[in-house]
Amino acid sequence: MNNIVRRTKDNSMLTSAQLQRRISIAYLCFLIPSTCVLLAVVAPFFPSGIMEPAYFGFFVLIPLMLVSAVIIAVAIVLTFMVGRREPALIVLSIASMVLVVISLSEFGGDFFAFNVVPVVYGLLVIMLEVNWFFIRRKTSSEAEKVA
Repeated sequence: MNNIVRRTKDNSMLTSAQLQRRISIAYLCFLIPSTCVLLAVVAPFFPSGIMEPAYFGFFVLIPLMLVSAVIIAVAIVLTFMVGRREPALIVLSIASMVLVVISLSEFGGDFFAFNVVPVVYGLLVIMLEVNWFFIRRKTSSEAEKVA
């Protein structure tokens, strides 16, 4: 089917379908931390009668943050494996590292660090994910079928 073959650094063959699968997995890895960050932004606005924000943070957000820390590392490794073929993944890797640094430090103050940065990061990730999965992935596979 996909007979276009690219060589990796270790001279192993990588078909376009395998490359596209790695890119898709990397994008999905970035989706989980962005969802977690957006949930953390929305959590204080839950009504107290439905669920206490403190319980939501303890039982939902903290486990998601721990999983997100591992998944960000996997996503960055996949980004290095894909390399220059997908520059949007490099942008997401840099944005994830900036988010981690700002979240763990007191850089930027409370409002900036806890309200603006997570929303911008979450929207950036969702925008690039939609771009890849609904537009670019289909057009890249069609272009390779023609070649």
